[in-house]
Amino acid sequence: MKNLKITLFIIFIAIFSTVYLFNTLYKNKQISIELNNSINNLKLHYNITSYYNKKNADSLILAISRKKEILELLTKSLDANEEEKKIIRAKIYKIFKKKV
Repeated sequence: MKNLKITLFIIFIAIFSTVYLFNTLYKNKQISIELNNSINNLKLHYNITSYYNKKNADSLILAISRKKEILELLTKSLDANEEEKKIIRAKIYKIFKKKV
């Protein structure tokens, strides 16, 4: 009778350990899949954001290069002190605000 209890106990531990192991492996696999999906989503969003930021930058460069007044202000700002730079920024802002 004592041997039977010990044998049943060992079988129970073996079955429980096997179920626990498979359950843990499945859970880790599911977590890995979800993390990979999240990484792929983040990469996609980064690529989309980078694309639109590049398009905006190209558009801004084109707008600046077409306006001679802005180019002159930017050239002046290279040698300007902080006060002059604030004034130049305000002028550039007004120019762009008119355009919008």
